Order: sequence, then structure tokens, then C-alpha cells
Amino acid sequence: MILPITATIESAGNVVAYVNGHNHAGNYALKNDVHYVTLQGMVKTEDSNSYSIVQVYKDRLEIDGYGREEDRVLKIED
Repeated sequence: MILPITATIESAGNVVAYVNGHNHAGNYALKNDVHYVTLQGMVKTEDSNSYSIVQVYKDRLEIDGYGREEDRVLKIED
């Protein structure tokens, strides 16, 4: 039986976030205590570029977005 990747991630019991890229619009969802973050594409556009720096803490992930990418604080539940 082939499971969707989200089922595998959520059943692992030790995954708090799945960060990937790129989608030009970006995306975010919280499902079963797992944060799913799709970072915006790192491409030059008329308004600005887009990239992030992620800092990992015991209780949260802090995503510092630059350009079109927004800042986020993702809480990690115990």
C-alpha cells in the first residue's frame, strides 16, 4: 500500500514541520500538529526577490522572510 507523503509525515510522531519550495505564491497549512510551509520561489521579479532564514528552537520555528516572503513564528506543541 502506498501512503500519501502527508500520512507518512504525520504518523512518524516526531515531525513538527515540512518546509519545501518553491511555489511562486508560497503556501502554509497546519494539519495534525505538523506545519507545512512552501516557500516562495527565489526568482527575480519586478517587486523583489524572496528567501528566508529559519531558526529552530525547542518550542517554535522562526522564519525570517525577506523580499516577498513573510515572517512566521510556528509554535511547536509538546
